[in-house]
Amino acid sequence: MKVLHIVGHSGSGKTTFITRLVIELQKIGTVATIKHLGHHRYEVPEGKDTTLFFESGVNCSEGIDNEKSVILLRDPDLLHALYRLADFGMDFAIIEGFKSIEIPGIVFGNLPVPDPLMKDPTIEQVIRNLRIFPEVHTKCDQERKIKAEWSEYSSVPPDCMQCDKDYKTCQGYKAGPRESEKNAGDNRGVVLSLTVGICFAGGIEDRKHEQLVEITGNIDRERIIAENRVLASVVVRNRLIPPGPEEIYITAISSGYRQGIVAISQICRELKENVTPLGATLSGID
Repeated sequence: MKVLHIVGHSGSGKTTFITRLVIELQKIGTVATIKHLGHHRYEVPEGKDTTLFFESGVNCSEGIDNEKSVILLRDPDLLHALYRLADFGMDFAIIEGFKSIEIPGIVFGNLPVPDPLMKDPTIEQVIRNLRIFPEVHTKCDQERKIKAEWSEYSSVPPDCMQCDKDYKTCQGYKAGPRESEKNAGDNRGVVLSLTVGICFAGGIEDRKHEQLVEITGNIDRERIIAENRVLASVVVRNRLIPPGPEEIYITAISSGYRQGIVAISQICRELKENVTPLGATLSGID
């Protein structure tokens, strides 16, 4: 999930910019927003059951009507909120008003923010440069994405795998009811996940983190093991606030348990070979 942090003085045009940015981002993914309320408390309706339940001390109180859910959580931590949004499957999170949080982002006006990623940009400039914004990854999010990819792959008829045409609109292929039902039941796959800790002697620097991200990005996502296809995902934990210990999430999905185990073992071996020259030590790998 990409995190777009936007700050600026009151009246600098942040709200108008964000509403326009949301429209453009929704064309390419799902979008969430988080607003820092500063010294203003968010007022919930007095006397309502969800409010009374929350005031009674519960950790979470949720109300649902016919168009939305409203959740009150006893957790004001921004990083936890970002993790939740990533778990929900959001592609983009726009956070606004957190001036004291050291997440690089967009600055409007003359607010003294060190090393912003962009200053007074246009919507078009932000969309063209989404790659420069930090990301948040969670194991739940990785599993959700790889399941969706596996489901899409498994729905493609074997005879159409090597064809460039879209099998759904191709006149040469007609799926029957039985075949459609079979595909629907067989495309769930087996998901395996592993969290690998990584420690750098003397601490991790930005350059080493960039190298680590590059290494994980170059690991093959598709493998053939025992004549079975395996999809894999390898991502580095975010380095947002606070910059906690580095972790690498490895997720694999295949038609069988053994193939996934072999794929994860191969990836762990490749990680060791590539990160050792950086002065790193991996943990969580037998």
